[in-house]
Amino acid sequence: MDTFPQTQERSQPQLAGPLVVIGAIVVLLLVFAGVVDFSTEWLWFSSLNVASVFVTTLWARLALFVLGAAVFSVIFGVNVAIARRLAYSFDVRPRRGRTTTTWEDLLAQVGAQVGRRGDYTRLINAGVLLVGALLALFMGLAAAGNWVVALQFVNRTPFGI
Repeated sequence: MDTFPQTQERSQPQLAGPLVVIGAIVVLLLVFAGVVDFSTEWLWFSSLNVASVFVTTLWARLALFVLGAAVFSVIFGVNVAIARRLAYSFDVRPRRGRTTTTWEDLLAQVGAQVGRRGDYTRLINAGVLLVGALLALFMGLAAAGNWVVALQFVNRTPFGI
């Protein structure tokens, strides 16, 4: 009977620890930069006795962020609901007779089988929610970037032309 020599298991490099530390350092640096920017702006506006202007810009940014994220979330949620309803009502049976099927047919078959199985339902739901929240964050930030235009529109005055 042959015996095989024992092989030594190769240890995989542990990247999770250093990546978490590096990510935490990056997040702390970004937060620190934001705090420095905020405090500098606050001190400057306060030194000119117009801190209320700074507070108004903060409220405008916050309101636009919430509004942009909420509008996107509603649109995203409606689209997901419609897509799910159409996906679960669309029944595609696997066709084994044909060897030449298009990519669209193959994707429709796989999508119908995944939706029917239910094994990945929680994972798919979590992924959709995570992507939706991330996109809502980006849309809120994009809307908050237009605070000057929003304040100019809200506080418009006729100038006689």
